[in-house]
Amino acid sequence: MTITDPERLIAEIEVSRRDGFAHACEETLLGVNSVGAPVRDARNQIIASLSAAFPMHARPDPRSSPWPRS
Repeated sequence: MTITDPERLIAEIEVSRRDGFAHACEETLLGVNSVGAPVRDARNQIIASLSAAFPMHARPDPRSSPWPRS
């Protein structure tokens, strides 16, 4: 569901920064999950980003089995 509370949004951004990735469960389309992460160069500067979307049944609940941390 879309985060509409500013404090909750800031908290979610902090979690994404800590974990090194962000994920969305059915944020834009029912039945679709997505994950995104930065790509860094040798100086640890962000130079690109990657994202992937996949059907909900491929990973029902990302909170039940965490994504690898960077």
